Amino acid sequence: MTSGMTVPRRAVRPLAVAALFTLLCLIPAAVQDAYVMHVINVIGLYLVLVSGLTLLVGFTGQFSLGQVGFAGAGAYTAVALTMGAGISFWPALLAAGLVGAAFALVIGPVLKFRGHVLAMATLAFAEISQQIALNWTGVTGGPMGIPGVPPPTLGAFAFHTNHRFYFLVLTTVFLNFFVLVRTIDSRIGRAMKALRDDPEAASATGINVARYKITAFAITGFFAGISGALSAHLDLYVSPDVFNLSESVKILTMVVVGGAGSFAGSILGAITLQATNEFLHQFQQYSIAIYGLLMILILIFAPRGLYGLLTVLGHGIGRRLAAAGWWPR
Repeated sequence: MTSGMTVPRRAVRPLAVAALFTLLCLIPAAVQDAYVMHVINVIGLYLVLVSGLTLLVGFTGQFSLGQVGFAGAGAYTAVALTMGAGISFWPALLAAGLVGAAFALVIGPVLKFRGHVLAMATLAFAEISQQIALNWTGVTGGPMGIPGVPPPTLGAFAFHTNHRFYFLVLTTVFLNFFVLVRTIDSRIGRAMKALRDDPEAASATGINVARYKITAFAITGFFAGISGALSAHLDLYVSPDVFNLSESVKILTMVVVGGAGSFAGSILGAITLQATNEFLHQFQQYSIAIYGLLMILILIFAPRGLYGLLTVLGHGIGRRLAAAGWWPR
């Protein structure tokens, strides 16, 4: 006979998410240093970028180097609307996401390519975007960018400090993962997995391959645009550097290092690489060499990414504990 109430399995995930969100809300109270909070905010924005790219890479098998193009478009859209048109931050933020998605739809036909050809095509989009930002000085401010971007406000409450801005980033990250996980758990997600594994077989079963690839691309573009807008209002500045090639490579590296086939991997990749990058700043001219060496070592010893490595280690430890009678088989 059992006593007490049994929590339904369907309620476990929402309760766990709510508990995690509550726990993460305590971080600003525990972290007093403004710079550390800024780094945490930047990691959160990378999480949005990387998880969106994970949807494209891990669930449709398409590699893209165009994330920074969507993020830059979102950043300039939000800044133009808030500073130029006097529109509130919140509709400007939504517009930034929609512009990112629109750009993804416009260049969507490149998804008929695969592998390195697709990567080069999306990289060309990011490079063209940077050149437009550099030369369209009347709108973008040219190479000098646009300073004085106002912080977001909600009524009389201004997100003008890193500690306050954290709650905006945290909410965005959770909404981002909610949409992505629900997408993967839906019929759309099952179709994406099918075309990732075998596009020809998926097409033969009636799945519209082009439609689902573009859908994934548009979702990726939407959240990249949101991330770009938040980044501009976090730094209170936007410039063409947002389209930098190194940023494109960095975002894709986070996906690969974390583990391209899972959102947990994207979290590990974004946190590990950005935290490592910040830590290595103290080594000055040697930081890039050390960073590159660490990436090589990770790819050698964890070819399936950090999440894959942790999964293998977890299974191995579980088997050993089960053999010793300390863990259920």
